[in-house]
Amino acid sequence: KAVINLDSAGGWGRPALFQLGPGNAWLGTTYGSAFKSPFSFPLGQALFRTGIIPSGTDFEVFQDEGNLVGWDIAFTTNDFTYHTRLDNLDDYIPGTMQLVGENVVRLMDGAMEGEKLNDAEPNGTPPVYHDILGSSFD
Repeated sequence: KAVINLDSAGGWGRPALFQLGPGNAWLGTTYGSAFKSPFSFPLGQALFRTGIIPSGTDFEVFQDEGNLVGWDIAFTTNDFTYHTRLDNLDDYIPGTMQLVGENVVRLMDGAMEGEKLNDAEPNGTPPVYHDILGSSFD
């Protein structure tokens, strides 16, 4: 089993992968193949896990309590307006949700190929990943 958590720390823009795993190298490979312009913020994983950012996402609940692996993806553009009176629908870029939907469908299709999900157990190995200017993902 695996979970795809779509979150927000802003209202729109290119979705960023900022938590992955734990372990299971196929998660990163599948993400890199599914997203048209893969974008990641791997430092986010370290900031959340060390407690430097004193909050969390739903992904961590699935990971810690549900013993699931997966992807934590969020919008971060305009994060300074998030949950303020400046946060409004007029600032959202048309097509953002469509793009994310298309990417997530490809991500689910890739995850369901073969036996990957049958062996998707957290193994404790911290993932190592990065995007290369949004054109590829390792």
